[in-house]
Amino acid sequence: MGNWREISKETLQLIEAASDDRLDDEQFARLDQLIRDDSEIARCYLDCMQFEVDMHLEAYQQRSLAACRETIESLGLPQSEALLPSESYHGVRRFLATTAPRWVDWRTHPARFTATVLTLTLIFWAVVVGVVWPRFSGKDVARQPVSQEEQFEGPIVARVLQVVDAQWDGDPRRGPMPGTHLRQGRRLMLKAGLAKIRFVNGVTVLLEGPATFTPNNENAGDLQLGKLVARVPQGNTGFVVETPRATITDLGTEFGVKVAPEGQVQVLVFEGTVELARKDDVSAARQRLHAGQAIHISSEGNLENIVEVSQQLTRAFRRYLPGDPVLGDYDQQVLADRPVAYWPLSEEFGRVAHDVAGEHHGRVLGAAQRQNDGWPCLALDGRGLIEVPYDPALNPKAFSVEAWVKPSSGDGYGAVISSRDGRIRNGFILYSAPEDRSEFWVGDGQQNWQTVDATRDTVGTWTHVAASFEPKDNCLAGICRGIQRLYVNGQLVAEDHDAEYLPHEEQPHALRIGAGANEKEPDYFLHGKIARVAVYDRVLPSETIRSHYETLRP
Repeated sequence: MGNWREISKETLQLIEAASDDRLDDEQFARLDQLIRDDSEIARCYLDCMQFEVDMHLEAYQQRSLAACRETIESLGLPQSEALLPSESYHGVRRFLATTAPRWVDWRTHPARFTATVLTLTLIFWAVVVGVVWPRFSGKDVARQPVSQEEQFEGPIVARVLQVVDAQWDGDPRRGPMPGTHLRQGRRLMLKAGLAKIRFVNGVTVLLEGPATFTPNNENAGDLQLGKLVARVPQGNTGFVVETPRATITDLGTEFGVKVAPEGQVQVLVFEGTVELARKDDVSAARQRLHAGQAIHISSEGNLENIVEVSQQLTRAFRRYLPGDPVLGDYDQQVLADRPVAYWPLSEEFGRVAHDVAGEHHGRVLGAAQRQNDGWPCLALDGRGLIEVPYDPALNPKAFSVEAWVKPSSGDGYGAVISSRDGRIRNGFILYSAPEDRSEFWVGDGQQNWQTVDATRDTVGTWTHVAASFEPKDNCLAGICRGIQRLYVNGQLVAEDHDAEYLPHEEQPHALRIGAGANEKEPDYFLHGKIARVAVYDRVLPSETIRSHYETLRP
């Protein structure tokens, strides 16, 4: 597998800039040369571009799929996935990945660019003449044989999100690519590398080759060989992993499973609880494993004693893909407190801010740089931000928010996190404010902002800021009367027991991190660094906020 973590910081920054279309001519030439000279860099670049393209095309594919199916049905054509947007796109990308390893750009390689366009044009007409026209004309055209898996017509139950150095059994060109839909019963044989899969219910499974895995249905999979880590989103339970010796049922958790070639099974739990049932003795009591516990089942089906999960065992299971956030003890502590969304901002590169507690992934925009200043963070120079698509779950009546910030200036307003409509003054904003202050604003939807604030005296140092709103009544006409609280470095520094708050619901806009003015072009940019931003759908107790601060206290 490619040792992408040893690629230089300069190269990772160039790849990140390329994904956001921010390369100047000199940077373009530099990256082009690096890709030509180093196969590992080329592989890293292709992996990252795959992930970025998937993020952009996800919405398009979902919108166009239904319309495309309706068109095919109206024409009386068979429902072949070969003609649907997602599979057509991945077929073209598979062709490009195997025939055009160089980065083609019209500015520096006009001849190569022209040749590529002509080649794709010929491919398009070849598909029209060789596939589409015979279906209209009714001619029986001989086709190349397809695998049994491609002929399988079960429902779609999962999708490949990302692959890194994946080597599939058989013809590698026919292996699943990022974005490929997986039908029920399709067996995946991963000879080497990593593959990240998401089931339709939101469960993600990270496979490490060599592995043999089959999605049985939308809530279950069969692991006959190899290693996986399954993460079940908050609110979901019952995901099942079948193995030769046992059935593992999730009860709301993250867990790992390993099946050895000789049939031994190893199960360990990172978060939550799983239930284990032996297959060779259905009368045996089900065994429950909790966070931090592991168990081994021999090839004869014998259960060994439950043991504590060691750091060495954890390292043997956990794998991080390019662009994944890297999680530590503090992150696990936050996740244990069940946030609605949590953005660690610890990705080493990329323009995606991953929500590791759910599906509220954000897009990093503008002048924002990945850095490490005591811990991984996002450096903002007053023109960068993160936008997260609107979701009512991020705008509850009772809520808490928290973040770690390192302001570089005590002048002006810079939004740490903002979800508001300034025209009617609803929603909330947590500000880094003038004169080295922190301010927490809530709007009542009647042109009024209510604020609590306190002096921080923390410019140039990492500071933990948190805020909450606790309703005291039934929120008449959507407006809640309650308690507004502000915390700095684990201490309650200001509160208002008679605040009024209307959640940001009418004319909803994207939540912003590092900037405000959600209802218009970004403004109130944060100057400094930010990390570990969380939103909760309840009021966190003061002792919980204090413990979060104490865990990372500078």
